[in-house]
Amino acid sequence: MFALGKSTPDAHAVQLIKAIVPYLEKLHGKLSIAGYTDATPYRPGQMSNWSLSSARAVAVRDLVVQNGFPDGRLKSVSGYADRNLFDPTQPLNPRNRRIVLVLSPDISQ
Repeated sequence: MFALGKSTPDAHAVQLIKAIVPYLEKLHGKLSIAGYTDATPYRPGQMSNWSLSSARAVAVRDLVVQNGFPDGRLKSVSGYADRNLFDPTQPLNPRNRRIVLVLSPDISQ
């Protein structure tokens, strides 16, 4: 979903996100967006994995809102660095560079 060290979603990820926004809009609940990185170590002069994962989550937040998802229905936007790898057997695998969208019930309704 993201190039190494980049916070902007790649073209394929943008297409996927744009495609699911209309479906998310129709469902009830609040949306949480979590950003993740692979385990590539931090290098001086580059963003830390914490900053990078947070920036990825914010970039996707901006994208879903720009494509019609109501900002008021966002519950959280968080970065988790490399703390929950998608593929823990291959910590540098690009599949670990991802975002996770979770729609949870809005209990205030």
